[in-house]
Amino acid sequence: MFHRRNTQPTLPTDIFYPICEYLDHKTLRNLSLTCHRLVAPARQQLFRDISLGRRTTESSLRLLRSRSFFGGLVHNLTIVQLQVSLIATSLPFSFFTNLQRLTLRSLNLRSWDQLFQQVLASVPSLQSLTCYAIEVKSETSPSPQIPSGHGCQAPSSPVSLASLTVKHGHFDSSVLVQHILFTTVASRLRSLDISLGSTDQHLHWLPVIRSTSQTLEHISISMSDEPIPGSVSETPDASHSLVFDALATASRLSTLGIRYCPNPILHNTPTQVGELLLVTLSSLLKRSPVPFPDLSHLTLHLVDRGQVLNQPTLDSIAHSLAKTARYPHFTRITVAVTFERWIHNAGGIWLPTRTRGEQREALYNKWREACTVFEARSGVILEIVVYPIEMS
Repeated sequence: MFHRRNTQPTLPTDIFYPICEYLDHKTLRNLSLTCHRLVAPARQQLFRDISLGRRTTESSLRLLRSRSFFGGLVHNLTIVQLQVSLIATSLPFSFFTNLQRLTLRSLNLRSWDQLFQQVLASVPSLQSLTCYAIEVKSETSPSPQIPSGHGCQAPSSPVSLASLTVKHGHFDSSVLVQHILFTTVASRLRSLDISLGSTDQHLHWLPVIRSTSQTLEHISISMSDEPIPGSVSETPDASHSLVFDALATASRLSTLGIRYCPNPILHNTPTQVGELLLVTLSSLLKRSPVPFPDLSHLTLHLVDRGQVLNQPTLDSIAHSLAKTARYPHFTRITVAVTFERWIHNAGGIWLPTRTRGEQREALYNKWREACTVFEARSGVILEIVVYPIEMS
């Protein structure tokens, strides 16, 4: 009996890996069922991004662990509203041997030790960590171990993050910062995003900024009008100066984002938008030596409560950035504006309010006209964004 051989040319399997990067999950699942040769390329993309949520059970975690090679395929892991202890028990983080990005959202931690010991210590490949709306029950500082004959030495960590994002949540930032400084987690940090609302918690992060000044390239930080804790001064300009002094040490910084978060329950606000903040920034950009010689993109998140704009200060900032000898790489400025309205309900509070039609256009034109001066330098792109964005 004779069998007809398939003489048609066959594509090498490697060519399907980049093709699968452009396919959605449904297509990838169907593709993995069509041919044995396509299982591996499809599976690599199917397990690249994994999300574990509130409905994740211990049995489903065991199912994921039943195939040892699954963990090596996961590069991005998101955990939402799930007990970290459940994952650590049923599916140790060491299972994810190639994990690069970890996002924790709306989690309750017993302490920061749980994050550093059960999570970070198990994934040496981790490059990016995002903590969003985390609540910590017990705020305990790390206990230093003092070697005999020598001072306290920070222990090395198997993880050295390139990117760290911490936004919102209920915890003491000073304790988290102590954990970070006590290890080598931030020894090679290139990107830092800190947004903690209208509190003074951002001040606790200044030692981290200073300790990573030789590696930081991108930073975004929230700033409020809260005075320095324990200070006799009741004005926020001193806290603004502290933040900018720390930022000025980051000599390699190319992207700088400042998010202004005024007090949401204080009815009497400054007559000008971000008055003290912008004045302090203007003074910083005039310093010698140049604070950010590699700066290419500046983002200002400001809150508009119907106040007038400090045009002379905006002109001063634009004039400083227009000097190519000081800022040769500067090419883009983004001004993101959130419009807030005083709401008398619930005791009175400033809340973000959507703008529509002529009101939105007037707000956009107000800021566009004020910031046009930034385009005086050839090649600089000005972007105006009005929040909240109207949903269609």
